[in-house]
Amino acid sequence: QLPGSTIGKPVDMAVRGRDDQLDWINLPYVVTEQPQGTEAWQQTTVVSTDVDIVQESGEQAVVRVSGESAAHPGLDVVTTYTVRPDEQWVTAETRFENTTNAGLSVWIGDAIDHDGAGQHSGVAGHGAITTPYADPRPYQPTGRWIGMSGTDPQTFGIIYDPGTPAWTAYGNGNWIMSQIQVDISAGGTHVLTRRIVAAPSGSDRFAVLDELSGAG
Repeated sequence: QLPGSTIGKPVDMAVRGRDDQLDWINLPYVVTEQPQGTEAWQQTTVVSTDVDIVQESGEQAVVRVSGESAAHPGLDVVTTYTVRPDEQWVTAETRFENTTNAGLSVWIGDAIDHDGAGQHSGVAGHGAITTPYADPRPYQPTGRWIGMSGTDPQTFGIIYDPGTPAWTAYGNGNWIMSQIQVDISAGGTHVLTRRIVAAPSGSDRFAVLDELSGAG
């Protein structure tokens, strides 16, 4: 579903002891125009060529994924994943470095697809989203997260750092994405930091993301 751009993106994740119900996380994407429509999630311009284990110890594991935007030659995209014991998330920091002599105005973000039974999306302040695939909509978040879940009591989500520029969520009951417009000056860098969550959840599948979004 993400032809040519799967390398370096999360495709398997679950709460310990639970089934993997994550199809993929398209993390990150970068495009010139704001994604719209039923295939808005299918942004495949970030092409990674190197996946390196930077650190592997009892304290943390760090993996660095390096690539670029095929649609924006000279825009380097490097994502560093950090995993620490006893945390219900993976920290993902992406650096978008504009190595060209001209400024860029682009849309960046991430998209989640959960394929388990009872799949539905969530956006802070909007509860469970069950609209059909043919009906993606924008949602203005009141908090810092997007997520997905199903009948299995586990929730997948992305929690954005407090310093993230104003953003919009977009999607339906099948997938959900973030959309962030940024300007990157010539020779400049934009950093997007977020936490990828897989956590046990109760009857309110997204309450755990509200809770964790206040945890750092």
